[in-house]
Amino acid sequence: MFAARKGFIRPGMVIAGTDSHSCTYGAFGCFSTGIGTTDMANLFATGDMWLRVPATLRFELIGTLPHHISAKDIMLFILGRIGCDGAIGKVMEFHGSVIAQLPIDERMTLANMAIECGAMCGLIPPDQITTNYMYSRAVTLQNNELVGDWDAEYEQIYRFDLSNLEPQIARPPKPDQVVGIHELEDVKITRAFIGSCTGGKLYDLAQAAAVLRKRQVAPGVSLFVVPASQEIKQQAEALGYLQILEQAGRKS
Repeated sequence: MFAARKGFIRPGMVIAGTDSHSCTYGAFGCFSTGIGTTDMANLFATGDMWLRVPATLRFELIGTLPHHISAKDIMLFILGRIGCDGAIGKVMEFHGSVIAQLPIDERMTLANMAIECGAMCGLIPPDQITTNYMYSRAVTLQNNELVGDWDAEYEQIYRFDLSNLEPQIARPPKPDQVVGIHELEDVKITRAFIGSCTGGKLYDLAQAAAVLRKRQVAPGVSLFVVPASQEIKQQAEALGYLQILEQAGRKS
């Protein structure tokens, strides 16, 4: 995430990182994947990285996303359909009207969680939203018209209408044990966490602040908030999001 916010990530790049969630950068139209530390050492030493060209799964996400539904809900829904091993060693490529509705932060969440399905990369073709983000990072793109070949072959094509998607819940013991929120029985909550690479971006903190504005965290619940980076923390402070969250956690 740091590299993207500093403008180091650009469409068309091939990126390798020693974090399995390096697939996050696929949100910018990159082939980005995680590798082991030994592979990274070899890459530094030789300048080469050998990869078998993976098969690609195409996901057509159509419809109009309901209010308060996030990219995490989308990926949990997909996880529930294809399972944790449904994309092992493959690329998950995302298209459709739902993708066009998502801001960059949400696209990063979608690409980030491709690893939960076993994928090497979660890929989103760049568009005007991508270009605008690059400009905000003082990066000028020569060409953002990166699209699949007209005769591209996909191992499988999935098509989901998400117009009626409800909040999704992953139940123990695996992330693909997913149910819609109406299927969940009453569960007592004692800990709540807002943070990490899929929940600590500025967009996530803005949503949390909107929910908790002028409200209090329920008695008996401990809420932890961890912004994804120092830059995001500073932005959230400047916009008042952290103050709202802090106030919600104060004992009256």
